[in-house]
Amino acid sequence: MFSVWRHSQGKNSYRSKNIKLCTLVHGFDIPLQNTAAFSNVTQRAITTLDDIGIEIMPIKTNYREISCANWEYAHATALVATLANFKSVAGTCIVGSTYPYNYLTIPWGSTPIVDFLLSSDDFVVIHDGASHTRTEKVDMISEWKEGIENLRVCWEGDLKDSNCGKCEKCVRTKLNFLAIGRPLPNCFDKDDDARIDFKSIVLKHDGVRGDWKQIIDYANRNGIKDAWVQEAKKVIKRKPKIDLFFPKGSIRRLIVKNIIGIGRELLK
Repeated sequence: MFSVWRHSQGKNSYRSKNIKLCTLVHGFDIPLQNTAAFSNVTQRAITTLDDIGIEIMPIKTNYREISCANWEYAHATALVATLANFKSVAGTCIVGSTYPYNYLTIPWGSTPIVDFLLSSDDFVVIHDGASHTRTEKVDMISEWKEGIENLRVCWEGDLKDSNCGKCEKCVRTKLNFLAIGRPLPNCFDKDDDARIDFKSIVLKHDGVRGDWKQIIDYANRNGIKDAWVQEAKKVIKRKPKIDLFFPKGSIRRLIVKNIIGIGRELLK
């Protein structure tokens, strides 16, 4: 959402690209069998992009059904391989960044260090947006009413076509808006931010923890002293239970990961 907005509006200076189309991939975060959810998401995306005069062309893939690769490490490769189907229409592919330069998570499936290596002679891959934190991205797209009203960030909720409002990513996005002093958009239920269940949230790795730290920084910068700021600080300090039993760098963790061969994803 950030990339399409800043490029279409020429907000990326001389580096702004003329976006010919956007696409929505069925088979990544929305399973292929869930056709109803994908249809709803597609219609919402059409409405959003119509506002700025850009076409959307959905595409589907069974990559996640047949691949054994770790999705967290392989998602950019899968995305670029899918979007390469459109190289006769557009010779450049813009991949939205996950983390900013000062909080890069490595290894990770998409980074400014490696994404461009997925390019070919006739299909150039651009990793876009690492110059901005997630909160800065939210601040920019807040100018786009249609964009924020139809913003979808959730992949953990039961309903794949909307935001559950309770998972870590939904809560983090809510805090992005609150940290810049913006009201929550209609893509989230209009519940009071004080009702957010912070106790159930565990940050799985340093990249996400960096996002939360930046949220606190923006809240402090904007003089926001609401109750959620203190609760967010507690979330940052809270360690996953797996780290309590298997501390990072410990022999115990190394044994479980490399010899016993279980819990590889939890112990990475």
